[in-house]
This record gives sequence, C-alpha cells and structure tokens, in this order.
Amino acid sequence: MEMVIKCPACTTELSVDDAAAGSQIKCPDPNCGTLLVVPSFSPQSTASSSPVSTNYSSGSDEELACKIARMYDKMAKEVGKAIVGQQEVIEQLFIAVFARSHCLLEGV
Repeated sequence: MEMVIKCPACTTELSVDDAAAGSQIKCPDPNCGTLLVVPSFSPQSTASSSPVSTNYSSGSDEELACKIARMYDKMAKEVGKAIVGQQEVIEQLFIAVFARSHCLLEGV
C-alpha cells in the first residue's frame, strides 16, 4: 500500500510504499536533500478505530459539578504553591485560561 509523506524541511510530498517503513529516504527536491524516516503505517491506528471513551458524560449534573469543583481545587492548590496567598489572583488566572483569553501576571 502506498502512503504520502511530506518533507518537514520543504513540504514536498512524496509517495512511498509502506514496505519501506522505518527506512531512510532522501527528499527528491534537489534544493533540499533532507533525510526522512518513513513512518510505519498501522491500520489499527486509523480513524475507524473506536474513540477513547471518557466518563465526563456519565452521572448527573450535580455529580459533574462536584467533580469539576474537586479538579479546580486540586489545580488551585498546586498553583497556590507558586503564587502564595493570592487566591483571588489564582481564580482570575484560571478564568482567563479557561476563557481562552490573555492574562498578564505581575508580582513584586
């Protein structure tokens, strides 16, 4: 079976046989010449394999809220080891991170 790989240096696409998996080939672009390692192709790792299941959707809303609160407490405790005595700052920091926003943390 053939697969298409890209050179990381020049993004040239080349077709190689999966029997060449693990071997090194040279990029065909005359200006590049980068040595590439042909990755191994595993049919089990394709998108048709079953997705990883998570337990986030199991349980009631109240149980999930409690689980999230416990996770937040653990994270805040760990961050609190570096940012001592600033619980409000830690809370605002997490709000910014979870909102995918920006946050500038300054201290004296």
